[in-house]
Amino acid sequence: MEAREGRRHRSIVKCGTKGVLWVRPMEAPCGQFRPHEGFTLVELMVTVAILAILAGVAVPAYIHSVRRSEQAQAVEALLRARMEMEAFWADHNRYAGTLNRLPSFENPSQGKYTLSLKTSPDGQRYRIEAVRSDLGDKLHISDNETTPVVDTPKALGWSLFHWVFAGK
Repeated sequence: MEAREGRRHRSIVKCGTKGVLWVRPMEAPCGQFRPHEGFTLVELMVTVAILAILAGVAVPAYIHSVRRSEQAQAVEALLRARMEMEAFWADHNRYAGTLNRLPSFENPSQGKYTLSLKTSPDGQRYRIEAVRSDLGDKLHISDNETTPVVDTPKALGWSLFHWVFAGK
């Protein structure tokens, strides 16, 4: 084969000791075959698009799981407060009027949530609320409930992960 002006011809050349045939440009010597010098713009754009799609699903899912873990801390604080209120009842035959009277609650702030206590005037009933003001999330537990109740279930936010995989 001879080279024509302005065109690069390809040829099949035997390279190496095992007799492997390579398709390579005529100008490249045997053993220096380089099929690509880098990535094309299209390949890079496809890679960036795939990463953007993955980030679009992963980041909201991560943020949602962080918020759920913070809410779990508030649930734990509410359950702890309920146990301490019942212990206070056993000792004093009434519920505590403030959270400061409970051993674990010198500070009403529990992580991202702030706890507040409302008792009846006679001290026979109570309601403890955990509020996260930046998201509007609110949970409560009272003397006649054994588990905390989420008052604002949608407050933790919409997530693409939930929409895609849960169908809501």
